[in-house]
Amino acid sequence: MRLPNPEYKVGDRVLLITGKRRKRYLQATRHRVAKFLGRQEGPYSITAIHPECSTVTLDLRNQPRIYPVFHVFELVPYHETDPSLFPDRKLTRLEPIVGSDGEEEYLVEKVLDKRTRYGKTQYKIRWRGYGAEDDDWIDSEELEDSAHIEAFDAGLPQDEIPLQLDPINDDPVPDTADEPVFAHIEPLSRAPSPIPDPPLAVVVARRQLRPRGTDGRALLPASSSRL
Repeated sequence: MRLPNPEYKVGDRVLLITGKRRKRYLQATRHRVAKFLGRQEGPYSITAIHPECSTVTLDLRNQPRIYPVFHVFELVPYHETDPSLFPDRKLTRLEPIVGSDGEEEYLVEKVLDKRTRYGKTQYKIRWRGYGAEDDDWIDSEELEDSAHIEAFDAGLPQDEIPLQLDPINDDPVPDTADEPVFAHIEPLSRAPSPIPDPPLAVVVARRQLRPRGTDGRALLPASSSRL
């Protein structure tokens, strides 16, 4: 017996089940694992309904390479959390950090996926404080020496990667640099103690990395090999 199709309307927000994408990801190479890939992505807004074929069109304007039409059984209704029920859990979109040179900077939360396009390796980036609709594919050369990349390639979780802004560097970053700009790197001073303080996480500031629809650059925690 076939189940009735879920009823959606234009404007509804839904989560996209990633089962097919996980399968393609695993088939790309025998050494891949998908346990760190999300089971669902979104939320995305429905922009059109196609009842004759039980499909809907999603607003994927920031992912133009993905065909935006999906069967209704690939979707899950998204339910907004009532902020009055859990006031301490309210999530807000992070404002950009304004650097000493006046340029806006954004933080990378984690690496989600990897692919090859036109001979270049790219990583899918989730920006801290932003949702799946703002994810970006970034060329690997713009993400070199990133602890997130090392963790993703090794199949390790990225949740524990520290990220701190360098409080020592107050010098403005040259605005004329054509190459990626690296922030000043200094370890924290260590006071005598049985348990030494951890060193300050290295922060790499690179131009041309930012959530879609924003201006500025990204801040990446650098690889531990640079410490």
